[in-house]
Amino acid sequence: MVLVLEGATPIFLGSEVSLQHPVCVETFSESRALGRVFHRSSGRTVAMGRVTRIIQNS
Repeated sequence: MVLVLEGATPIFLGSEVSLQHPVCVETFSESRALGRVFHRSSGRTVAMGRVTRIIQNS
């Protein structure tokens, strides 16, 4: 995941996200549209990234 702030150097983060409800995603290599993630807070995009792998719980 890449976090870019205006006038700042990009910060590269590796993160794992757990969700409470199902969402439709694919890895970025399979589908560019479904492989992008945006984190929003108070109506502003605060982070964006790519889905690199999907971990499914049994």
